Amino acid sequence: MHLFVQTESSEPDSLMENILLILENVLRETIRNEEGDMEIEKEIQVETSGDQKNNAKNIEMCLKRISHDAATPAHSKLLSSLTKILPFLTGNDPESSKILISFFSPYLKFSTVAQDAKEVKDITRDYYINKFIEMTEMLPAYLNVFREVLAKEQLIDKVVDFIKLVNPDTNVLNIHALEDNQKNLSYSMRIILGLINGDQSIQALLKTSGVLDIIFKLSDPKIKLKEVGKYCEEIIECLLSSKSLVDPEVQNYIKGLKQSELNEKKKKALQAREEALKRMGFNVNKQKESAAAPNQMEVESKETSSNLQYDLKQEIKNKFTMEGIEEEKVLTCISCQEGYKNKPEQILGIYTYTKKLRVPDNEMWIRGEPLVPTSNGFTTVTHFNCIHLHCHNAAAKADKQGKKSKQEWEGAIIRNSHTGCNGWFPLRGPKINDREYEVGLMKFHQTLNSVTSYDQDLTWLHICDLSNLLTRFAKYETFSKETKGGAAEHNLMFVPFYIQMLGHLLKQNNDRVTLYTQRIEEFTTNFNKNQNLNPNCTFDEYMLLLTISLLLTDQNQWNTRTKLSLFYYSLNVAANLVKASKGQEISFSHQIKTRIYLSPQSEGVSDEENQSRFLDVLLPLIMGLRLNNELIGRIHSKCIAKESIETEENILSKLERYITNNYEEVLVSCEEINKLYKDDFLQLKYFENFAKEINIYDKLVEDHGSIDQLIKTFLDKL
Repeated sequence: MHLFVQTESSEPDSLMENILLILENVLRETIRNEEGDMEIEKEIQVETSGDQKNNAKNIEMCLKRISHDAATPAHSKLLSSLTKILPFLTGNDPESSKILISFFSPYLKFSTVAQDAKEVKDITRDYYINKFIEMTEMLPAYLNVFREVLAKEQLIDKVVDFIKLVNPDTNVLNIHALEDNQKNLSYSMRIILGLINGDQSIQALLKTSGVLDIIFKLSDPKIKLKEVGKYCEEIIECLLSSKSLVDPEVQNYIKGLKQSELNEKKKKALQAREEALKRMGFNVNKQKESAAAPNQMEVESKETSSNLQYDLKQEIKNKFTMEGIEEEKVLTCISCQEGYKNKPEQILGIYTYTKKLRVPDNEMWIRGEPLVPTSNGFTTVTHFNCIHLHCHNAAAKADKQGKKSKQEWEGAIIRNSHTGCNGWFPLRGPKINDREYEVGLMKFHQTLNSVTSYDQDLTWLHICDLSNLLTRFAKYETFSKETKGGAAEHNLMFVPFYIQMLGHLLKQNNDRVTLYTQRIEEFTTNFNKNQNLNPNCTFDEYMLLLTISLLLTDQNQWNTRTKLSLFYYSLNVAANLVKASKGQEISFSHQIKTRIYLSPQSEGVSDEENQSRFLDVLLPLIMGLRLNNELIGRIHSKCIAKESIETEENILSKLERYITNNYEEVLVSCEEINKLYKDDFLQLKYFENFAKEINIYDKLVEDHGSIDQLIKTFLDKL
């Protein structure tokens, strides 16, 4: 601590950074253990450190450094890492905890501002609040003394009171007041998010005070309050996912809120449908009339009795002499509430957001040359809100002719759950012919023309776009930074329809398919059981290899050859990134907060620091590999099962047909994969478990003796 305090902020601090980073990672793992098994908390009793004076002295020195940097606040990884481990430095000692909390208390006061007034900008206050939030970000539940001191300061009570002062009625959101107090609300939600984990008293307080109801309403993507909605959504997710750390009564209450919200949406949809049917001349009151006078059925004629057995589908059939309308389960237009079941020949699509991005040249990849982003490309995300192209065009025309004229995508943003969008992407259904689908693709490509002046083959740029989408999953990056809406589950549903589009484009270019297939075959041969460090292996090429494999590799090829080759390639990429850093910070980042180890019984390797850095860099690479494995296992396998006749077609042509004719089944698979992604992928703790999940563990042990020995082979080359 003395060394840290004496380090000037302008001096190189890589040594202290590394030390604090190690401590921070230890803290993260402690929290993971706590979340994974609450029995640990029952067994562990954190006792007050015997050296209370030393604890207090350490805290005071650290706070002195924090105060020193407040004069010219700037982002410092060293200071940030220190802040996060401050609660541990208290030794769970009451006096040290009080010193720490009292230091931040003066800045943790929230007051409302007058309606339409601007919140005062206070750089110093913002600095200290952010440091406090960093400190509570990883606060484990078992620091009981620290939490008791925190409770005595009544911080969470002040936060709750502030939220209720801004929005007194827990049943209705006061949007104007919420907008006027966005900054303090954002701070409040971040504090709650930091303290709520493992503290059932805080969870109960949120429920009994009604603040939980407000948080739930603010988590709705339709409510646009900058960062507030995002933090509210994370609070709700935390209370729903961490079952062992959440008060069951609170968790059930949230589930009840979600069910009530769903019921209300269904009720409104039914009412809107009935109103529309009334305008069309249908009698929607027959069922109610029959329920009101059931005894009349015994005395009325058979014809009258039959009329009382109201069947809306039959009435529509009688009126228009057509089959009953089938209920749309997926791909429902947000405008007319119909889809491919009832309007099979009207092309549906989703709103998308595309932005410019530099990508490598197609010929570079085919020739196996180092990839350099020299060409204009793009990257696309979605909130997966479906709308017929016809409905979109009609709405855009109405928007333009309205009293307050709107441009095409201004109105579309409103229909797209207030999520940014600048394009429309076609989703092909069973009855959509090539001409209609081409019209839909032209609409999407209009956006690409307006966003970027691309100078590459469009099919290649689409492959790069899909690769960038999969990269977001691998690195656990946000999908809504620019759009303020759309999450992993929405973009996972986008993936099969992107494959569908690429299948349509590539079936018109067999030469390109042959080149890509040869490139994958060449790669598979070179990296089968490869242990030599290849300096040309890069993350970007790895993601492109994953993407091309997803398009052109069937399940048998994937399981027998391609998967293992990609795994060895990922080890090369991780090793190259660690080696290039030369002991400094690695210029490769991801948002996965967990830390993985080789195995529960791992013997480790001689260079523990390099092992830790290697596994941290490897984590997003194996995330991408496992996502591919699930997509191929759940979609490609079903595709082959549906193909009753063996043909010479490549797997991509079969996938295009399967996705088109079985889109409901495909979207169910996406839902299953998304659940795995959230509940399993992102909770990975041991590298050994990953190898078992994708069924390469036995092969690795057979070829290398053990997981430890395999990793050591690569670490020895660094």
